Amino acid sequence: MLTGQCLCGEITYRVKGEPTRVSYCHCVECRRFTGSAVLIGALVNRNVFEMNGNTMQYRSSLQGIRHFCGNCGSSMFYEFDNYPDRIEILVGTMDNADTVIPTFHGFYSERIGWFDVADTLPRWHTMPS
Repeated sequence: MLTGQCLCGEITYRVKGEPTRVSYCHCVECRRFTGSAVLIGALVNRNVFEMNGNTMQYRSSLQGIRHFCGNCGSSMFYEFDNYPDRIEILVGTMDNADTVIPTFHGFYSERIGWFDVADTLPRWHTMPS
């Protein structure tokens, strides 16, 4: 079971199942959402995801809505319009983040120029479905 929370603990969650994918995202929107060079996200089925607390929401694009804690500002989740049965959890919010391992890089062509990746994972120019 995966568990996690925001920085202040107002938002907590648990996942009673395994992620369907874990990936790095280098797109500009995800970098701005996290304030870091790359977002690491775990896509899970919504029917195994439970959240306590209320997030603030921001529609950052035509593709989805970003969720964050209104108290501490922690970036938490992403909802895809074209995958309403799934939610992407930001791995940095997980209590047991070492148990989920990314398998590819998405939007690799949008990465910050100085951010070279040493692993040999596949590098996509978009985010595969």
